[in-house]
Amino acid sequence: MTDINLIKKRWELILDKVNSPYFTDEEFEEFINMACLSFINKHAKNFESTDKSTQDFDKLLKEIRVDSDDVGVVLDTDIETELGTPFMYIENVSCKKSCGNYGLIRFCRHNDYYKMVENTFKKPTDSKPVFRIMNDSIFISPAKKWKVKITVMKQPLPVSVLNNVGLEFDERASMKIISIALELAGIAVDETELYQMANAEEQKLG
Repeated sequence: MTDINLIKKRWELILDKVNSPYFTDEEFEEFINMACLSFINKHAKNFESTDKSTQDFDKLLKEIRVDSDDVGVVLDTDIETELGTPFMYIENVSCKKSCGNYGLIRFCRHNDYYKMVENTFKKPTDSKPVFRIMNDSIFISPAKKWKVKITVMKQPLPVSVLNNVGLEFDERASMKIISIALELAGIAVDETELYQMANAEEQKLG
């Protein structure tokens, strides 16, 4: 987690450099929280959880284990109960096979599912199940009770100056989020320039 005081310090350094009026702590928090969600929504859909690009999201990726119901359904509420917090994305799903090991299962678009079950060669089996997502639920086929392992991206905690809650990202990703927050606040600063300005001022301040 990147300390909220460091985030705020860098934010204010940039405001000083561009002669911008100051923002209240509440306004600062609002822009950072909006930028955080924007950053996640822009980048999180474009990687697999095994990809190197996940380093920006390591602190948000969580693995949970749940049992489906008797027809292979796992509700979003089941996931959030086990996780203890809301989540934003499902990254992958694994099921426990007859050998006792968990194995990743294929995602199937809902519109393609019925074509698949009618195809003898593609029809889901106990050894090659599939999952689809619909109506705030995961549906695993064949329809039976499954032990399931799910990797999700949890919703980040909102930053708070008063409660000393920082960003659940490393410093590199936090700088990207500051850049987005500044843009949302109507302050145009190139990301590279943002790094240079922050580093120069921090060196000056020791």
